[in-house]
Amino acid sequence: MLNRIGLHMISEPQATSARWRALTLGHLRALNSRIEEGAVHDFITQILRAWADVLILCGCAPSELTLDMLRTRFGTQTQRVVRSACALAQILHQDIMSTNFEVFLSEQGRSFDPYCMINAFGTVGESSGAVLCSTELGLRCVTKKNARAAADGLIEGCLDSTMLLLPKVILEGVADVLDGSDGSDGQF
Repeated sequence: MLNRIGLHMISEPQATSARWRALTLGHLRALNSRIEEGAVHDFITQILRAWADVLILCGCAPSELTLDMLRTRFGTQTQRVVRSACALAQILHQDIMSTNFEVFLSEQGRSFDPYCMINAFGTVGESSGAVLCSTELGLRCVTKKNARAAADGLIEGCLDSTMLLLPKVILEGVADVLDGSDGSDGQF
């Protein structure tokens, strides 16, 4: 499904802003070649801390669980995912200049909207209610259209937004289905 909307925008032309963004990011990398390594390490640490918190809170791991234990077990796989995310970010923000691609997810607590997201459990449970979490990211293509110079020297135009991939979400009601507390037998 494609969802197109037009938004009023005052800014520089698409190609100009994309080129400045690519030059800035390239210059930052040239100034500090280790900036990406530091970002990858920090991101992996944040992910492992979140995993430790979740595993301890759920009772799946002892309270003595350390980041070093998780890094030993899951560090290589986590690093692979983070490096892939960095490569995707570089492609989306430096290599593509004719349009902007936005990776996004649906926020927790937001009402389910079948035009903006997909229920990950399909027909199991109700396809309404609030979002518990996103399980897959969405992708949107945003292109500036009809750019023209305004009287104040800025460029006016509108944004054409096309939804390429809807994010998948799990709804809060799925916990009831999985627990069997909704009256069903919990079978899929």
